[in-house]
Amino acid sequence: MPMKLLVSEVFYSIQGEGPTIGTPSIFLRLSGCNLRCIWCDTKYTWLFSQKTMNELKQSIPERLHYMLGNKVYDRNIETRQVTLGELGKLFQSFPSKHVVITGGEPLLQEKPIHELIALLTPKGYSFEIETNGTITPTLLQNRVQFNVSPKLANSYNPEKKRLVKEALESFSKLNSYFKFVIDKEKDLSEALSIIEAYSLPKHKVYFMPQATTPQALREKAEWLIEKCKSLNIKYSHRLHVEVYGGKR
Repeated sequence: MPMKLLVSEVFYSIQGEGPTIGTPSIFLRLSGCNLRCIWCDTKYTWLFSQKTMNELKQSIPERLHYMLGNKVYDRNIETRQVTLGELGKLFQSFPSKHVVITGGEPLLQEKPIHELIALLTPKGYSFEIETNGTITPTLLQNRVQFNVSPKLANSYNPEKKRLVKEALESFSKLNSYFKFVIDKEKDLSEALSIIEAYSLPKHKVYFMPQATTPQALREKAEWLIEKCKSLNIKYSHRLHVEVYGGKR
């Protein structure tokens, strides 16, 4: 049987953040995630049961329940199995040959991703993978650019789940860039401690504001840019939030 990926959506846009910001890209969003970030803007890739919603609400302060919302998504509607060949044909309909594989957490499906990249690289496609940095890649080490977003305490994931030593140390040796979502000033010291603890290359680190609206993005950008200047760490804006807000 042909190999398939569990796909949430495919769309064409620009890369909104990180080292390739502004690049016209095909986005392949995969379904499924091993973390549960309360501010996640793609809950439709993993929030498929009321049980999960209830567990999340029990694990965070009531004042933050609004960040979860109340919607539980239908896996049968939000996820479809797509063959690698079908994806290759779909990609041909877009002007760019640059693909951003995101999620959810793409490395839960590393083997079919590896096969997709092997299929399309000879045709001129390039790839980058957005990952939360908790799964050590075993097949893709030298095939792609990794955009690693280690989660901070502000995500309300248990530390042992969101910071995996073996994985982060592996990414630090690969073609990886590291993006930290900064919500409040206290997040800076936590991010800096992670950079030091896991020997992340500082020149490949970006700090980005946590925001879902253009107004909130600009407000946080003002002080975060000044902090990045003083710390000599790259700032990354989030163009997709600036232009589209929270629109899916």
